[in-house]
Amino acid sequence: MISEAIYLHYLDSLLKGDKKQCTQIVSSLVENNVPLKEIFVHLFQRSMYRIGQMWEKERCSIADEHIATKITESLIEITTSRFLNNNKTDKLAIITCIDKEFHELGARMVAGFFEVNGWETLYLGSNTPQSSLIDL
Repeated sequence: MISEAIYLHYLDSLLKGDKKQCTQIVSSLVENNVPLKEIFVHLFQRSMYRIGQMWEKERCSIADEHIATKITESLIEITTSRFLNNNKTDKLAIITCIDKEFHELGARMVAGFFEVNGWETLYLGSNTPQSSLIDL
């Protein structure tokens, strides 16, 4: 379980745009065998929901939110790679956000779950037109 103190430290670091400190916090969690789901849901998702609420109340700017998103996006990639193993399946997951949906961190975390469970993933990111998916 991620303690409230760690969550608040991470959130504060995220709001300051301190990628190095955020990375150190996440690395420590991984080294202490905190499960991927805990990190994704109770740290990344929770922090980004909070920042979204702050933005709605004009307590942080769009730029602050974008910085936090980019830091989190890079940490999702790093964290996922730390949990990868050699177990492979013959399954493929295509993960994307629908047309006109630009919030993609949740989809990226879903792709990470599939990847660490041995699936091959095609992660297409945000705003993918339905017609493009049919071609895959």
